[in-house]
Amino acid sequence: MRIQSIDAFRIVAAFLVVSLHVNWPVESIGAVMGDICRIAVPYFFVVSGYFYKPEKTWSTIKRLLKYTLIAVVVYLLVEGYMYGSPSYISKEISVVGNYRFWIGNVVPFCPVAWYLASYIYVLVISYFVKKRKIQYLLGVASFLFALLSGPYFKVLSDGEVDSLMWNCCFLSSYCWFALGIFMRDNAEIKRLQTASGGGINTILICCFIISLISIPVEHWILKYITGTSVSGTTFVFTLTAVFSLFVLLLRFPLWGAAFKPGKLPLFVFLSHVAINYILVSLFWPTKFDLPHQALIHFNSPQLFINNIIVFALACLIYYAINRITNIVKFN
Repeated sequence: MRIQSIDAFRIVAAFLVVSLHVNWPVESIGAVMGDICRIAVPYFFVVSGYFYKPEKTWSTIKRLLKYTLIAVVVYLLVEGYMYGSPSYISKEISVVGNYRFWIGNVVPFCPVAWYLASYIYVLVISYFVKKRKIQYLLGVASFLFALLSGPYFKVLSDGEVDSLMWNCCFLSSYCWFALGIFMRDNAEIKRLQTASGGGINTILICCFIISLISIPVEHWILKYITGTSVSGTTFVFTLTAVFSLFVLLLRFPLWGAAFKPGKLPLFVFLSHVAINYILVSLFWPTKFDLPHQALIHFNSPQLFINNIIVFALACLIYYAINRITNIVKFN
């Protein structure tokens, strides 16, 4: 069963994910966006947990392995061309032989594929751990691990930890998947989902907005206390933000009804591609040393024209998608 509002917000979440990897023209805005955008990956995991079906576990894992392999090959070719260094290639391959790959879910040549690797682990855990109470306890433990290995590590210790890696691995991701399962099975959540009254909507909207504002504030306070930049996806207010947002979307299942349900997943995927091109052409990615500059950093007319073309093509992709696949109903 598809829920239009849940699927439609994946487009927004895709924008937020890509926004984490670009340079914003105003540094202060970029810093705040970097914190707010961290609700996106937890949202994707909550969606996966909410719609999880144990009988489809292994078929899903096969599909994820295929996607991961394709991503690795594509990034290998791109990064091999960009860096042109045998030592870089061997260094990436060597990741397979240590804990960063097997526990930290760091995928060679494709840093963004950690999500797929982490998701595979999460599915395996959920398949073998069938008792709900144990799943919920593991979810709580996972959330605490994400906090203590990420934004709150420096509060407890003066040492160093690769908090970004630990916040991307299945040890931290499982909490969001378990939250999705909890929301699907919990009777109180279902009553909240179907209860009438605008007061509930107001409370959920206020909770979501306050949580979004509180995430960068929480980051700023931790940074002030520890004196170092805080790394990691999970903050305390990430939990309340994702929870309130998800319940709100469940209360409006037809939001996004302009999309044809059967084709919405394709639209979400292609939108992610379009958003990548738009933001990269405008703001320049921070994670890759690409052989070009963004529109706001151009040094020559040729670079400017090239990126204008990329930006224009990306902006037209939605129209092209609709004309070719008839995904969006305009009448």
